[in-house]
Amino acid sequence: MQPEVIVFELAIPTYWLCAIAGLLACSAVARFRFRRFRKLASVDATNAAGLMLAGLIVGARLLAIATLVPIAVEHWGVLSHDPSRLLALFSNGMVFYGGLFGSLAALALYARRYGLDLNLMLDFFVPLFPLFHAFGRVGCFLNGCCYGRECAHWGVAFASSASAPAGVPLFPIQLVCAALNLALFAWVAHYERRHRGDGTSIYAYLAPYAAGRFIIEFFRGDGIRGIFLGLSSSQWISIAVLACLILKVSSNLSTRRIRRP
Repeated sequence: MQPEVIVFELAIPTYWLCAIAGLLACSAVARFRFRRFRKLASVDATNAAGLMLAGLIVGARLLAIATLVPIAVEHWGVLSHDPSRLLALFSNGMVFYGGLFGSLAALALYARRYGLDLNLMLDFFVPLFPLFHAFGRVGCFLNGCCYGRECAHWGVAFASSASAPAGVPLFPIQLVCAALNLALFAWVAHYERRHRGDGTSIYAYLAPYAAGRFIIEFFRGDGIRGIFLGLSSSQWISIAVLACLILKVSSNLSTRRIRRP
């Protein structure tokens, strides 16, 4: 594919170009959506967005490092004799779940610090998560990372990639993820319009995303994402997210029954 583009003799990673395009798309959509959020001040939306971006980067990197620790331990005999390989192992990679949790934590901290309505802010920002993620997955495809299993009939072979095996037809799972994230963006935006202010849009997003991510992981072919007991780290996180959502819904239903006269 196209891991880099050359501009004035400067090599620019296409992944980061896609990330910038995603930020611009989210900014445009947020500007359009802001008209319906009269109680949310523009300065709070802007400041929270900047803090969430920082949380996304930090969280995505920290979870990526955590998933690489078992690999480093397994190959410690080789890596310990070549620090450059060890540095290269931990210097790249981002995991979306880490970025998601990091950005949500940053939003919660900002809302609490300034006494803002967290539910309202969640409803404003949550539909933008799958939109940004869709651009990120296109960047993964161009970069050749997060690739799919070997697939002779529907596969795409990467000629130059630091991650994917060269010349091997691989299922373009990155583009499938991008399309599903766009569909999820449309769904969450539609849901939010009907349930604005109650903060449940985060559940409308997490439930289908976690379920879909668990299934999609079976079509991934890159083992560096961490495999534990036959499941990837993202699949274990998906299971935990779905379990928490089930407990949350059950708790809400129980509370409603108790409150009934």
